[in-house]
Amino acid sequence: MKNIFYINFINFLIFAVILLNTNCQRDVRVTGVKLDQNEITLEVGKSLDIKANVEPADAIDKFVYWKSSDPDRVSVENGRITGITATEGKSVTIRVSTRDGEFEDFCTVMVHPELDFKMVFVQGGTFTMGSAARGSFNNEAPVHQVTLSSYYIGKYPITQREWELIMGNNPSNNRSDRGGNGNYPVEMVSWHDVQEFIIKLNISTGKNYRLPTEAEWEYAARGGERSNRYLYSGSNNINDVAWYNGNSSNTQPIGQKIPNELGIYDMSGNVLEWCSNWYGAYTAAARTNPSGPLTGDWRVVRGGDWSNDATDCRVTSRYGLDPYEGYNNLGFRLVFPITDNQVTVAPLITITTQPASTSEFTENSITGSLSVSAGVTQNATLSYQWFSNTTNNNIGGTAILGATGSSFAIPTNLTAAGSPYYYFCEVTTAEEIHSVRSNVAMVIVTERQTIINPLEPEMVFVQGSTFSMGCTSEQGADCFSDEYPAHSVTLNSFYIGKYEITQGQWLEVMGNNPSHFTGNLNRPVEMVSWNDIVGTTGNYKEINGIRYYENGFIYKLNQLTGKEYRLPSEAEWEYAARGGNQSQGFKYSGSNNANVVAWHGLNSGNTTHPVGTRQPNELGIHDMSGNVGEWCSDWWGMYPPGAQGTIINPTGPSIGTHRVYRGGNWSIIQVLGGDVHQYDLTLVRVSYRGIFGDERGNIIGFRVVLSGGIDLGTPTNPIFPGYP
Repeated sequence: MKNIFYINFINFLIFAVILLNTNCQRDVRVTGVKLDQNEITLEVGKSLDIKANVEPADAIDKFVYWKSSDPDRVSVENGRITGITATEGKSVTIRVSTRDGEFEDFCTVMVHPELDFKMVFVQGGTFTMGSAARGSFNNEAPVHQVTLSSYYIGKYPITQREWELIMGNNPSNNRSDRGGNGNYPVEMVSWHDVQEFIIKLNISTGKNYRLPTEAEWEYAARGGERSNRYLYSGSNNINDVAWYNGNSSNTQPIGQKIPNELGIYDMSGNVLEWCSNWYGAYTAAARTNPSGPLTGDWRVVRGGDWSNDATDCRVTSRYGLDPYEGYNNLGFRLVFPITDNQVTVAPLITITTQPASTSEFTENSITGSLSVSAGVTQNATLSYQWFSNTTNNNIGGTAILGATGSSFAIPTNLTAAGSPYYYFCEVTTAEEIHSVRSNVAMVIVTERQTIINPLEPEMVFVQGSTFSMGCTSEQGADCFSDEYPAHSVTLNSFYIGKYEITQGQWLEVMGNNPSHFTGNLNRPVEMVSWNDIVGTTGNYKEINGIRYYENGFIYKLNQLTGKEYRLPSEAEWEYAARGGNQSQGFKYSGSNNANVVAWHGLNSGNTTHPVGTRQPNELGIHDMSGNVGEWCSDWWGMYPPGAQGTIINPTGPSIGTHRVYRGGNWSIIQVLGGDVHQYDLTLVRVSYRGIFGDERGNIIGFRVVLSGGIDLGTPTNPIFPGYP
């Protein structure tokens, strides 16, 4: 009996504890519900899970209701949100509430169309990063070897439309609602703004975009393993590839200039681009996949922009900016890891055979074709369209009707009057996802005629006067040290050749043609040294202080003509190049546009051209800028160090080791430290001074002068070392 009592008592206690515990649990009431995200940007067709946290954490009843304000555009089921239809600028509200409806929370969902970021594959490799070339800045050195893994990079900078779809705003200064369009690059975004964009983008797309490292950026800008070692991204001519302060006053729509070797646009100019790195000094040590310093004050920006000089748009130019600041010339592009296969990559076209850069014909004898061959990734189908152009570049142009094959027959009715002619081919995938334009083919047509002046040069009278020689104001900041200071020079009148001495004239006098570029006797003669022209042995005739020997061209020419031709002094050459007393103060001989008056490294097709095929200067003289450099009679020496009055008929130093040549040439490529530095138009200016030993080169020829006319004084040279 006693045992039964104890058993019943224990059972009663157990029941009481259970009842008490149950009553306590019922007392833990729900006090709220919170979503872990209140704003979501979602791509059409993508889903995302969000979590509803019922409060307090130990509440027993955690059941919640989910509801979409527009189930046709955004559905929700147990916290999984799916974007169904995109309506730009309109959001959908997701509501979560507790069982009794007393507590609720909300999430705003923006659904955007699928973002088709065109990405370009960059094959990993090793390259030399930085620059030590003339014109580079100290922070670009030392050059160093960098090895990178493969990756994808944006074909274009991120646009305002793309930013607005993810962020719901447009911070740009040059905005689409102010006359632009959504294809302008986004700007006024700080480095930290970009990080927020990337986080939301990756949530929205389920991908793994990021900013490029500085090394990834430069390698892609240089053209990766397809690099032609251009100064800018895709060309040595900045106007081909970049919007900068020489051709723009604001941002421009993306992809309007030509792409680089990988098919990437706007890596020089338009907007600067954020990189992931902290900004810091380079070291000479080789690196693999470098990510920059661990800490810093500034983040790296690259590429130059619409407000920068050309120098700032070089592929090696680098700066650091405050990561908390945004600017109206600063945007970004994205990269994508090679390991993620969710990205849509455009087929990549590679032109494997370019059309012949230069073809020459005489009228009524035109034959042959121009051809390209190309390869493409992803087995895409290619189409072809040939264009004609009025200038030596592949921007713009006029599509040629019916010229839609990989070969194009050169029209047989071209005339010398319209020469030269320019053609290029655009290769496009059938889906028009990607296109590449070939190099320009230049076709030169000459008249069927006798050689220009088969013996005697055609001469132009130059009225003597006083002029400022050297680095004058119109030359700007392009002058070299040996062009300073500008100084006053007075010259007697003289005659100068209207053209450079041609191969035909040399052949007539000397019986041979030493030139490298043959095929047309109206081309300027080259591969002639100063001594080939002046001579070294036998009888001589002294003219204007120079002895012309009987084995030289000028002595023989004078014997044949009975005249006293000679080389121009450096002062005579510059005065005539400037236009003499008709000068309009041009930078080049006859124009401030080098393309109008000169064959130079950007338009020559890497060859000389028949004389007189560019416009003349103010005196009617041709080719004093470009085509070939021209020997002068002077030894090279520095100009007087200070103003010493007007110098009359100067003839240069009495001794020296190198002779002066003037005018620039068809090539004008500087190679410094193995790196192509520039097609440098500074070298075809009227004040530029070249220096050359007694050597032959395919970039140097000459023209002749005759003394005559008004005598303005006895030759005088200021007294200073090296310039007696």
